[in-house]
Amino acid sequence: MKKPENNMTPREIFETLFDLTRVFTKYFYEQVEIGELKTAEFFIMLLVHFKGPKKMHELADAFNMTRANTTILVDNMEKKGYLERERSNEDRRVVYVHITKKGKKLCESIVDNFSNMVADFLARVPKDDIEVIEDAFGRLTKLFVREN
Repeated sequence: MKKPENNMTPREIFETLFDLTRVFTKYFYEQVEIGELKTAEFFIMLLVHFKGPKKMHELADAFNMTRANTTILVDNMEKKGYLERERSNEDRRVVYVHITKKGKKLCESIVDNFSNMVADFLARVPKDDIEVIEDAFGRLTKLFVREN
């Protein structure tokens, strides 16, 4: 069966998302300070930056990692000064991971640099195409991203 001319197959969508992730990850790692972070550390830091403090098990669940692995990654991020742990006042067994000033500064730098890259890209794209891209990202987000 031949696919319709303008419809991507699930494989093509996956490959496109993979390519975008690979290109963006490479772009981020060209920033000097990010180079000292493992990819999983980088994503944990961004999650805490964008979504606020998280419990350790929430970090593990968000990236489908073991709690032991998450502990090691957060330990490394604490040593580097990007994240810090804080026990809950209501339940001392619960530990929240917060972003530090150093971590926030790095994340804001990443966001600013990414914004500049996107602005440069959008300056070369016709307005009608921008609307299509925005609509597609909005729809993909609604379909695949669940707020945690």
